[in-house]
Amino acid sequence: MFGRLISYATSGVTDLVAKYAIRASVAVPFLFALAFALAGLTVVLIDQFGYQAAYFMLAGGFAAVGLLAAIVVWIKERNEEREDASLASGTIAPIATAALETSKQMPRAIAGGASEAAGTFRALAEVAVRNWPLVLAAGIAVVLLGGVHVEDRHAFRRRTRI
Repeated sequence: MFGRLISYATSGVTDLVAKYAIRASVAVPFLFALAFALAGLTVVLIDQFGYQAAYFMLAGGFAAVGLLAAIVVWIKERNEEREDASLASGTIAPIATAALETSKQMPRAIAGGASEAAGTFRALAEVAVRNWPLVLAAGIAVVLLGGVHVEDRHAFRRRTRI
């Protein structure tokens, strides 16, 4: 019953993840270029103004960029809220009707979903196998970024000193 819907949702999610993974892979060389440009800028500023002034200049530049980005996001969210408010004023009744109809179908959907659980797991496993590089990258990120506390690192350093 829900097999077609689940496969449609899975393919949509897979396409979305693949699209953003491609965008991210294109952005990686630019991020490295930005890092080297910032390192070069730091060296030039240190040569011209000294260490303390150079680092304050870099901090001020980053603060200005962050402030500009925050203002742009704030204006964008404000405009989206205005649009949502204008759209929501005339659409409350159809939404309530659709919610009521959906709530009537929920018991059948839950029963059908329970019987399709094995098929869903199988489909999820197939998607993971098809996208193994992304799954591997996510696993590496979890291992590298998660679960290590500062105290654990200090204890490890103390144990491994010669």
